[in-house]
Amino acid sequence: MTFTQSISTCFGKYATFSGRATRSEFWWLVAIFAGGWTMLQLTPLAGLSGLVWLVFILPSLAVAVRRLHDGGSTGALLIPVFFLQIGSLYFYMFTILFSVFPDMLAIEIDETMTLAEFSAVQREALTGIEPDFWGVGALMAAVISAAGILWAVYLFTRPSQSGPNSYGPPSQEVFV
Repeated sequence: MTFTQSISTCFGKYATFSGRATRSEFWWLVAIFAGGWTMLQLTPLAGLSGLVWLVFILPSLAVAVRRLHDGGSTGALLIPVFFLQIGSLYFYMFTILFSVFPDMLAIEIDETMTLAEFSAVQREALTGIEPDFWGVGALMAAVISAAGILWAVYLFTRPSQSGPNSYGPPSQEVFV
């Protein structure tokens, strides 16, 4: 399937979660979304990235479910990927939130403190645990996020099932 065929198929089946999708159909949409979103972030129009996300989220989910169907799997396998990414955001949120908003903490600030000393006092005051925990939290977030990404790559790169399966007849690869 060519680039244009893939994009027109994905947007033609904008919210169709039934049926099957080829690997090329899925990966071309991923490429255009990731490339377009990244390019937009590098321009003064970065504020429009949320709009791009809204336009692409439904067809992306639909083609992801159809891609899983093509391999003979249920779309419910996307749920662990979702929760792994949410889990990583949990760790990032608490690591960053209290670094950006120090006034949320009831600590006394000594004007002779370095930024590193202030951050350590701030983190310790937040939870009463050692500041090293925050580095571990960020590492845990990275590991959890990587696990979700690896799981998704595994799911989406599996070969198609030959012949019909419980999700319908096979999608036809079109090579020009």
